Amino acid sequence: VRGSPCNPRQQWPSVGDRLKRELMPHQAEAVRRLLAAPTPHAFLHIKVGLGKTLIVLTWLQQRGLQDLEYVLYTMPQSAFDSVLFELRAMKFPVDIVVGKKTPSVEDKAWATEDGCVAVFGAGTWRPRPARVTVVEHDSLRVAGIREHLLEMAPTAAVLFDEAHKCLYSSTQRTSTALEIARLAATAVAFTGTPILNTNGGRLLTPWMELVVPFAINPRNLTVATNAMVSYHVDTAVRCRETVVEADVAGAAGAYHKALYQDRNLAKALEMCYLGCTRSIVVETRKRLDVGVMVVARHEKHQIELAAALAKIPGARVVAMMRTRPADAGFANVAVRPALHLTGETQQDPEAPPEGWNIAVVRAAQCEGYTLVKLQAMVTSVYPTNQATRDQLRGRINRLGQSSREVEYVTVVAGVLKNIHGNHERARVFSQCLHSKKVNADAVDKRLLTILAGSPPTLDRGRGAGAGQPSAGRQTAAAGDSLGVREAGTGKGGRKKARPPPAPAVAPAEATEPAAKRRRMTDR
Repeated sequence: VRGSPCNPRQQWPSVGDRLKRELMPHQAEAVRRLLAAPTPHAFLHIKVGLGKTLIVLTWLQQRGLQDLEYVLYTMPQSAFDSVLFELRAMKFPVDIVVGKKTPSVEDKAWATEDGCVAVFGAGTWRPRPARVTVVEHDSLRVAGIREHLLEMAPTAAVLFDEAHKCLYSSTQRTSTALEIARLAATAVAFTGTPILNTNGGRLLTPWMELVVPFAINPRNLTVATNAMVSYHVDTAVRCRETVVEADVAGAAGAYHKALYQDRNLAKALEMCYLGCTRSIVVETRKRLDVGVMVVARHEKHQIELAAALAKIPGARVVAMMRTRPADAGFANVAVRPALHLTGETQQDPEAPPEGWNIAVVRAAQCEGYTLVKLQAMVTSVYPTNQATRDQLRGRINRLGQSSREVEYVTVVAGVLKNIHGNHERARVFSQCLHSKKVNADAVDKRLLTILAGSPPTLDRGRGAGAGQPSAGRQTAAAGDSLGVREAGTGKGGRKKARPPPAPAVAPAEATEPAAKRRRMTDR
């Protein structure tokens, strides 16, 4: 493999689904629309868990490969397992390019997979024609890989899986991805979560400009989004939202209030997370019979939660981690690098006969695994974007979920309640985009429905647990969500803080005249 020259006369092998799967109606329609797209670039937006990878690979097969010398497939590393399964099922020959000098255990495992040849190291790699070159998103910018990808692009089909990872234009990863997409013979970006935050429309603009034949500005962005190949598929699974307020009272509550008033967000957040950890364990215990996905803040929090949950009678806990920690409380916790808890694959040789009923993952682990055997998700409010939150929710609410109802439990406390309110506002635009109603009236109507409708179930509980000091980036993200990050300089050189969010509108106010409703929505 190393240093092998390109042979443009090499022919593509015959490709097709060796599993003989029949496309669902929305998948077949998406393939048809991709084939009929008026431009060589497309943006596919279908909810998490509805088969985007199968749609794109089927489109590539039906489109034909005769005019292409290469196919480039880029994705986050967390999605490798599921995507490589799909590529092998469609009989595509694969080269995996890893942009680091020393391959990991997972890299070596992929190298031995049937039909896959891994190429390690950036300096020695040369692209081979008539093969699918798989590259992790973070390796796009690596010297020695980037240059070859740009050379490949004019004669390549480029597939950007989980494209929401390439939306921040200030990063080298995104700028390289956009440069490759502009040069590509044909390109498809696809994701189930294109909205990252309340500025999601602005972040989408560079990608949408590849799809539509006109320049995009804030006034016509909503028109451009209609060029997406987008579907909202009713899975007949009812989603129930529950908000649980952990009690931060007494001396701890007074200390938290003083920290918040002093704008010391780092320590205020730590006080809140201390109060949320025990409530997460309590709420998980209540739902043990239906199976629970528990989301931790970071790796240390994941270890603490898994050890605490393993003490619950009847709990069968598995944690998604690469290596087993040395913590003594992990003796009764299984560790797996990837989880696929479905009706067919839940059992493994070391699993209990009944299967796992608690899966503990980190907030950053939001792609590339399936937990449809579980019917509830218990989490807190972490500094994440809307795409990450939607991806996490999609681990249990996706094709294959046998239950007619799933429950999402969010544990909040103190200042986390404010951040949770901002997260809900970001979710509004994401829901409107799924329903293809991306205009001011639709957003206003959805906001007023949330404000005037019945609030989520609110439970109260007491709790105290353990946490880890938050990193600077997490603190900054939380501060931005709260609206108190330093935002400018006033007279005398003093920096002014943004005011805290306005209080929520009371349900009764939503029946006021339209002009007043518009003012409330703006606020």
